[in-house]
Amino acid sequence: MNNEPQFDPTLESELRQTRPAKIDQSLLERIGHAVSTGKTNQQESIIRSNRWLWLIPCTATAVIALALVLASPQETEKIITSEKVAAKPTEEQPIELFPIRKNNKVVEAVNEGIIQINGKRPYRSVRMQVIDSYEWGQPNGATRVQYQIPREERFLVPAEIY
Repeated sequence: MNNEPQFDPTLESELRQTRPAKIDQSLLERIGHAVSTGKTNQQESIIRSNRWLWLIPCTATAVIALALVLASPQETEKIITSEKVAAKPTEEQPIELFPIRKNNKVVEAVNEGIIQINGKRPYRSVRMQVIDSYEWGQPNGATRVQYQIPREERFLVPAEIY
């Protein structure tokens, strides 16, 4: 099957008649000016606008510090104690954990050779030692539970003997 387009002589003639648009003289002058000075007007405007960007994080930090200084000690203490209470679950409050990650890591794979079961087809015996890792956590990240379970598996892989 040929996926090439069909040759169209009218389309081909139209494409041959197309020409690029003429370059505007002012564009050529701006390019010549930029090449001679080494900077463009756009670069200069970007430099001027970026000059004051460092003020944004400084201003935000100053506003937060001012809010903490001007807050009364009782309000600050209420905020801190409410955070401690919310972070520490009581025995009456159950902890809801959700699965975050599960990982199986092969520690070692040992080729135990070729065995024959009941005089039939030969098999290659492979022993693998694996560690299963599980991790659960709260959505806010306050509590995490991790544990690992080591296990060993044996595989019998059909072997071809020539």
